[in-house]
Amino acid sequence: MVGTKLVYTFIFVALGEEILFRGYIQSRVNEAFGRPYLFFGVNWGWGVIIGSLLFGIWHILNPFNPFIGQFDLMWQWGLWTFFLGLILGFIREKTGRVVGPTILHGVINF
Repeated sequence: MVGTKLVYTFIFVALGEEILFRGYIQSRVNEAFGRPYLFFGVNWGWGVIIGSLLFGIWHILNPFNPFIGQFDLMWQWGLWTFFLGLILGFIREKTGRVVGPTILHGVINF
């Protein structure tokens, strides 16, 4: 059972979300607007902010399911994941890869 949860958490959730938010969205926004800011020697740009905002919104909608009449939103979870997204985005900018953010994301989720 632990092995199944481990695979699901790291491969389907963490890796999937990191490829979408850090690998695709953050990279595309950075291509459009550049990475003009410097933080602890790491160049970053609007991709980190936009990717983190969308990551937070994605998690606000976790319990939302209009097909079963569930219209709840998790605002606190969205705020927490926005800040986590900033950290994951910074790691992505520092390393240039999604492996580091995926591992941290998976450990936090597990």
